[in-house]
Amino acid sequence: MRGAARRPGTDPGHVAGPYAGADGVEEEQLGVLRADALVDRDADADVVAVADRGDRAGVDTKPGRQAGGQPRSASSVRRCPSRRPSNADPGTRLAPLKQLAAMVPPPGAAPASPARLVYTDEDGQAVGSALVREITVGRPPGTVTYRVEGPRLAGSVVVGPYRHSHDPVPTGISVQYGTSAGAGHHRDDEPVVNGVRLRGGWDHSSAGPVTPSSPPTLPRPSRAEEPFSQPVPDATKNRWWAVVRALAAHYSERPDNLALRQAAARARAPQALDATRQTLDKLTEEKTRLTATVNRLREHLNGALALLP
Repeated sequence: MRGAARRPGTDPGHVAGPYAGADGVEEEQLGVLRADALVDRDADADVVAVADRGDRAGVDTKPGRQAGGQPRSASSVRRCPSRRPSNADPGTRLAPLKQLAAMVPPPGAAPASPARLVYTDEDGQAVGSALVREITVGRPPGTVTYRVEGPRLAGSVVVGPYRHSHDPVPTGISVQYGTSAGAGHHRDDEPVVNGVRLRGGWDHSSAGPVTPSSPPTLPRPSRAEEPFSQPVPDATKNRWWAVVRALAAHYSERPDNLALRQAAARARAPQALDATRQTLDKLTEEKTRLTATVNRLREHLNGALALLP
């Protein structure tokens, strides 16, 4: 499957697929958006801060000035390399999300040809193989729906970026067992392993690598049929974990993986934009309250100091 997704003649490290460079948006530009937004996440501390260290020490907080209006030395400025005045501007924080939200999503990629996928245990030993078909790519944005069939194994999973990621371009992995939701907790085509229908999923928030043998344990699946309260046998659980790891690793290594994540970022941007605005509004209110508290405490301190001999 990996080879089928790569365009002939492209460099192996190049992101291929219908998402790459679509609508005049170069991947480099989206990479810059991601880098800028990740740096600007650190601005929360600047938004809520009411005074920097120099302010608390009685130093004038205007850039380049010390107490008494004297120019600040270069060495004193270098002590605070993380101070970026633009970070305090909510517009700077929101700009990457606004650009992502304004982008027009490209069409989805065509599913690759069926391929056989070998899955392993946590020690890297092959324990089986399954025929894997890509049912849909990019529906929902950023995801791939796989249908797996093998000995004592059949069902569908949806693999995509971590669904709770706070990064502008989401990292991590989320795996959903079964496809579209039905009544209650039921999903269509939930996997059946060793005769047991499984329900659940896996959210991997870390940006660290996922391999066919790592992580060794995943959230334990539950039974999708009676008897619901009976635990899933270890042999069934371990077999399914091996399949899920192999599919997650395949998704992570796709040549169009970055493009899929960017598609998810575009789809999530409007909601993330609203959430960021609400957070900044709350932080601005808190900043106002804390500023008033600091000013009141400074007046009390100055009054106490005036009484000292």
